[in-house]
Amino acid sequence: DMATQREQAAPRIGYLPESPPLYDVLDVTSYLRFVARAKHVPTHQIPQQLDRVINACRLEAVTQKECYKLSKGFRQRVGLAQALLGEPEVLLLDEPTAGLDPGQIQETREVIRNFGSQHAVLISTHILPEVQSVCSRVQIISKGNLVLSDTIDGLAQRMQSSVLRVRFRTPVATSVLASLPGVKNIEETSANELRLYHEPSQ
Repeated sequence: DMATQREQAAPRIGYLPESPPLYDVLDVTSYLRFVARAKHVPTHQIPQQLDRVINACRLEAVTQKECYKLSKGFRQRVGLAQALLGEPEVLLLDEPTAGLDPGQIQETREVIRNFGSQHAVLISTHILPEVQSVCSRVQIISKGNLVLSDTIDGLAQRMQSSVLRVRFRTPVATSVLASLPGVKNIEETSANELRLYHEPSQ
């Protein structure tokens, strides 16, 4: 519970805000070593952890460069590297490719996909192609409410459908509605109210 067990939860979470929290006067290796200590990574494990995140984020060419000299793409990668230190179970990434050029976006997405094979990765973004490129599930929040939770394939299907919200005076079997021409999916939103996803031409 993040409200009452923050100290226990923090080591299990890696976080990358939209603007990476870098110390510009430090070089990349010094900065990552500082973060490792702040995360209480055991001293004898720090060299191994640094090698792991530097290789994963493809930072070999800039390890001795001060952070203020880094391009936007490399700053994002250093931000990803610091989030990975301590081997957290969950990564929270906020707009991880914001402001990057197309080449940097592709590289950053590839790094995130690789992370996803070993970590739970939650990405907050307004960029739909980002979601389709790197995520397996999507949740859409509107005004603080969860309005959609589905797989990427399910989202693509919804985007090709029209939606009707239908309210009945008495309950209707969804099997009857599902047999109607063009109906692709049905969701129950409340008592006697349904969402019908259907082919736009139907």
